Amino acid sequence: EKQDAFLSYEAYLTNFPNLQVAVIDAAVAREAATIRAATGLPMPDAMQLAAAAIFGVDLIVTNEKRWREHPRYPTVIQLSRFLDPDTRDT
Repeated sequence: EKQDAFLSYEAYLTNFPNLQVAVIDAAVAREAATIRAATGLPMPDAMQLAAAAIFGVDLIVTNEKRWREHPRYPTVIQLSRFLDPDTRDT
């Protein structure tokens, strides 16, 4: 059952339009450590922001509200803004 869930998730991610799965290498790991030290964000969040910074991503769509507090990194758009156009939480 877990294997089926994994395969389903993997297929979804590898076939999602305009999504690039980043390879985590030493440069991304160093940037993630820098982000975590500077922001206190959990390492999984820091890794995503680091990969975005290293790969030149301009915009991230997420549900994570803490990310937008760190303007040095790519622009963060809350997913809820797309789901509810009246959302004022920017």
